[in-house]
Formats: sequence, structure tokens, C-alpha cells
Amino acid sequence: MIKQRKEKKINPFLPVMGLVMAVCMGAIAYFLAPEVIKLLRDSGIMTPGEFNARFDIQSDEEIIGSTIHYAFAVLLWFIVFGTTMTLFALAIGEDPNKEMELVQPRDGNIKKLKKYARALEKQQKKRAKQIREKQLRDARAAKKK
Repeated sequence: MIKQRKEKKINPFLPVMGLVMAVCMGAIAYFLAPEVIKLLRDSGIMTPGEFNARFDIQSDEEIIGSTIHYAFAVLLWFIVFGTTMTLFALAIGEDPNKEMELVQPRDGNIKKLKKYARALEKQQKKRAKQIREKQLRDARAAKKK
């Protein structure tokens, strides 16, 4: 079950932190790419001679700055960044106001309109219940003080 995200003020520097994190992950991927290439070459999938001929590499020093280096760096960046963003999304949780965004059907389908009306009514009841519960909590907290 996906946990609900608590309502908090969003930090205005959050997009900047995300950009800095993406750049840092790019730098890590850039420096790890030659090692991954060497690991793949020595893994036994292809002989080192076939690997070097296929990617036009003569020695380990030629890996750095070559097209294969940049390609593997971009591939590693996508893998690392995608995994990190997925973990962040799971940790943050689901937006509690997401269900408030019902879209009314535009076509004249009566079944869809009835379904929309039921969902809207259910949503309004749920929201009213949430407001009542919050007011009760606030009243109890005020009594304790």
C-alpha cells in the first residue's frame, strides 16, 4: 500500500537540489564508465580482441574520451538517476489531493456521467468527513490547553 504524503510547505530550493543531484550522478557515471567498459570486456561475453575491434579501442587509455565512454556514461546516468527517482517517489508517497482532481466526461455517455456524479458525491462526503475530523482534533487540542 502506498503511504500518504503529509501536507508540508515545499522547499523552494528543491528543484535546484534535484539539478545538483543529477549533475553529481552524471559525474559519478562519467568516472565509472571506463571501469564498467573494462568489466564488460573482461567478462567473457566477447574476447577482448573482439570487444576492442567492435568499439575501435586499442588500449585502456583510449577508452577515456571515446564515444563508447560517453555512451556508457549516459547509460549509467539513466540507470542510476532513474533508480534514485523511483526510490524517492516511493519514499515521498502519494499526493493526498490527487483524488480531488476528477475530470468530468465530455461526451454524452450517460453511464460515464452517472459514474462521475457518484464519484463526485463520494469525494465530497469524504472531504466533509476529513474537515469534521480536523475540527474535532483542533477542538480537543484547544481544550487541553
